[in-house]
This record gives sequence, C-alpha cells and structure tokens, in this order.
Amino acid sequence: LFGVNEFGVRFLSPLCGLGTSLLLFSFGRRLYGESVGIWTAVMINLLPIFNVGSLVMTIDTLSIFFWTASLYTFWLALERSPDFSKWWPATGALIGLGFLSKYTNAMELVSILLILAVTRKFRREFRRPGFWTMLAVFSIFTLPPIIWNAQHDWVTLEHLEDRGGLHKGFTI
Repeated sequence: LFGVNEFGVRFLSPLCGLGTSLLLFSFGRRLYGESVGIWTAVMINLLPIFNVGSLVMTIDTLSIFFWTASLYTFWLALERSPDFSKWWPATGALIGLGFLSKYTNAMELVSILLILAVTRKFRREFRRPGFWTMLAVFSIFTLPPIIWNAQHDWVTLEHLEDRGGLHKGFTI
C-alpha cells in the first residue's frame, strides 16, 4: 500500500495493536462490564512485548489480532445460538486469516472444540450448521499454503522440522 519501505511494512502494526486493544475492551465490557473492559485494555497495553509488537511488524502482531478478533466473533456466535448468525463464518475467516499469518492460529480451533465439548450447554453446537460452516470457511484459507507447499516440495514442513529439531530424532 505504501511501498517497499519501513513505513510500508510497519504501517499495519499500530493499527493491529489498536484493534486488539479495542476488541479486548469490547469483549471485557460485554462479559463483565465497563470497568473490566477498560482494565483489560489497559493491562494488555502495559505489556512491553505487546507495545513492541505494535511498533515493529512481526507475524505475532497479526496473529494476536486475528486470534482476539476470532475469539470475540466466536462468542458473538454463541450468544445468538440456536440461530445461525454471520458470526460463525466470520470466526472461520478470522481464524483462517490468523492461520495465514501464523500456522499456530489453527490451534484456536482446538480451543473452540474444547469449549464446546466441555461446556454442556454448548455441546449442541456440534449438531448445528454454524460450527460446521466455521470449519468450512477456515478450510478455504488453508488452500493457499497447501497449494504453494505442494508446488515447492513442502519446504515449509522441512523448515518446521529443522526448527523443531525433529530431524535429529528423540534422545533420552
């Protein structure tokens, strides 16, 4: 948008920090009231690593923003249950965008599965279209990395294997 320069690369970082703060404020206020919303936003902004991430562009800045946004939309979807709402596919899209930022964002699906499985009143969501729509929308976002990796000899898997030390095997 602003070219290949420092400003162009870092432009979104403070916006993601602001967005994350506003989402946490709104979520805290929705669940527990105005003061909790304010304190939630204040506390996230007191974390030095959050502030650094809001200045320099890393994958974590995007990852945290999309994780927070998808958590919020997931909650909005649950609030509207049993009716199907736009928040289910929105959650899938936000988790998908987070996944494109950092693959570990897919682990949010595990969190959602656990919330739905462990909480009795939410188990019924497995029988409704919202949950499955969320998964379908998310799966669309997995296609670009899968296609790219297939065309490039699965270099990402090799990289992750090397970074994780998995090529060395397990030793005791």
